Amino acid sequence: MIKSDSQYRLTQTRIKEFKQTLRRLPSRSSDKRQRDLAKIQRDAITSQIADLAGELRAYEDLKSGHCPPDTPETVRELRLALIQGRIAQGPSRKELADRTNLQERDIQDYEETEYDSANFSQIKKIAIALGIKAPTA
Repeated sequence: MIKSDSQYRLTQTRIKEFKQTLRRLPSRSSDKRQRDLAKIQRDAITSQIADLAGELRAYEDLKSGHCPPDTPETVRELRLALIQGRIAQGPSRKELADRTNLQERDIQDYEETEYDSANFSQIKKIAIALGIKAPTA
């Protein structure tokens, strides 16, 4: 999951690099093993490009507001919804930190660990600031 504009740009760069690698792979060979290896490499790189392109589209959808995060039903979904909610609503990590009286670095750390490093009180502050309802159960 792409969580920031810098990760978005890095993902775009990785896709370009993978495409360049694809172009450099040999397309023909008289050696069956080399052909088989090139096919395996081509398939793996093509799959990676498709995965990364999907992540780019998901991030773009969140940023554009076309795909708001779903209401979370589990704690795991809540953790992802906090990241998606910030992206979809547009505040920077610093702006969210200011709203919650937390440090920008804390928000960054929470998102990098998908909120595994945050305690309940911190998660609750962020959820309230983003208007995301916690799951009931």
